[in-house]
Amino acid sequence: MKLYKEYLSALENLRKGGRTIKKAYFTSFNLSPEFFETYILPPLLEEEVPDNAYQYEDLNIALEKSNLDLKIFYDANMMQLNEQKRTILKFTPILMTNEHGKRKGLFHPKVIYIENDKGKGILFVGSGNLTLSGWGRNIEAFQIVDIEENSNLYYQVSNFFIDVEIKARLRKRRVVESVNNDGEFNFIYSFEDNSNNSIFLESINANNSSKLYVWSPYFSESTKDNIDSIIKQNFPQTQNVHIIPDLVGPDKKIRLKKKPESEKIKFYATKEQNSENMNHSKVWITDTKIGIGSYNFTKEALFGINFEAAIVRDVKNVELDLVPIDFIEMNDTELDSEKLELNTDFDLIFDLVADWKDRTFTINQIVGNEIEGFKVLLPSGKEYLKEELDNLSMLESEKIFRALIRNKRFRVKHKSKIVYEGIIFEKSTEGFREPIKVETINDLFISFLDKKEPFSSKKLKNRNINFDENNNDIHENQTDTSYLNYFNLFKGFENLLNKLPDNERDLKHYCFTSGNSVSSIMVVIEEYKEDEEHHNLFTYLFIIEFNSLVKKINKIIKDEKFTMDKIQEIDNINLKLSKDDEKFLKAFYG
Repeated sequence: MKLYKEYLSALENLRKGGRTIKKAYFTSFNLSPEFFETYILPPLLEEEVPDNAYQYEDLNIALEKSNLDLKIFYDANMMQLNEQKRTILKFTPILMTNEHGKRKGLFHPKVIYIENDKGKGILFVGSGNLTLSGWGRNIEAFQIVDIEENSNLYYQVSNFFIDVEIKARLRKRRVVESVNNDGEFNFIYSFEDNSNNSIFLESINANNSSKLYVWSPYFSESTKDNIDSIIKQNFPQTQNVHIIPDLVGPDKKIRLKKKPESEKIKFYATKEQNSENMNHSKVWITDTKIGIGSYNFTKEALFGINFEAAIVRDVKNVELDLVPIDFIEMNDTELDSEKLELNTDFDLIFDLVADWKDRTFTINQIVGNEIEGFKVLLPSGKEYLKEELDNLSMLESEKIFRALIRNKRFRVKHKSKIVYEGIIFEKSTEGFREPIKVETINDLFISFLDKKEPFSSKKLKNRNINFDENNNDIHENQTDTSYLNYFNLFKGFENLLNKLPDNERDLKHYCFTSGNSVSSIMVVIEEYKEDEEHHNLFTYLFIIEFNSLVKKINKIIKDEKFTMDKIQEIDNINLKLSKDDEKFLKAFYG
């Protein structure tokens, strides 16, 4: 992956002399969480590329401790939601809308800006999305430029990200620096409809160029906005138009159903080009300029319907060795199959925040016509009204937070229809988010055997964190009952009681965060007692021991006037006890 090598080289150069990376901003149309978290994020944090679940958790720890200003923006309908998201890193969706709030166009720029603590920056602008295809399979074009702080190019890029943040609803006021487009390198972007003028075409001197080279995989089809009309309107002096398209399939077809009428428009390929790898490049070359970025040869890209970006620089006397190709059009069926399909088709954006410290969920609608009475489908598999999220029981909350470790997706349902799907943003994780917690009764009893911190035993340390929400085989020890006996039961709760803290901060950790927290034990017991085969004296005593611990916790909360809520006891099973058992329990518990 040539682009990946350039990315690693850029990070290395910015870190020379002991410098640190202080800012990294990314924009992409299509976003692959697996690709970004596996390949792009680790070198930013100076971590190894992860190959197991524990190493992804190392990335989370690095994120918690990092001061890096890291932002990733993508089109709200182009997240690859079929992939597993493994870190707490936030991805910010953008939905392009008009002044009336209606959806229009795509968020399409592919830009990376990285800056060190000395103010030196490196800019990547091109055609590749933050996906494995964009960085390793397709034919893509990128321009990489060094940027000095307070330069004209620096402010052009700064203005771009201000507008991106406004589109993402991260800021309201638009205060930008004045810039000019007269430099050797100019960063050009557009997102406002203007059918009579294209900022990008103007920047490449379209009006005065005698020749034009364009790499583009997609083209406008309508009579009003087709290749002929765009060339006629914007390239009046151009005598030769060389289009280098993507060639599709064994017949090397072009994504057009009609050949342009103008004789000066010809189609070409590079000598090494084939139809095995998609030619996804977007490059425009005139007599004096070259533009590399995200602009396809379409009305939507060129005239501000989409949000697009490119780097434009000076060139002279460009002559390319291209191979003329036959124009082989597509029929309607073929063209329909090649049209861009969004991963989702939503007109709304919701933001759902999980606060690990406060154990709360907060959802807000960010974009679109406001809707009422919607339900939120959470990783635990249950759905809740918005107001119900404010009143979750300790048991419900623990189940959701436990599920959140492996599944970070949420859905919003309105009138039985899914109207949005996105990624939960996790905040206040440091010191409160424990990725390995007891999930079965066997986990719990293994943790009981150690008087020190939970999960110091070798068996549980070596247990894999399960990130596959479809896999019910949590770990190898699940059916092992050798630890389940009365001695370990009583000894385990004795160990827990001996570790019971008397200050609120540590008590919250004890109740909600630690590996065998009170909340996780509650979930284990509730799930264990659901099976009627477990309705026996052992389970009965198990619940009594738990409730006895809860009573002591609640007494501390009351006596010390802590702000945390009291812990709820578990309803015990209905068990018919013999008179001897009743006498024993009365003598034992009083």
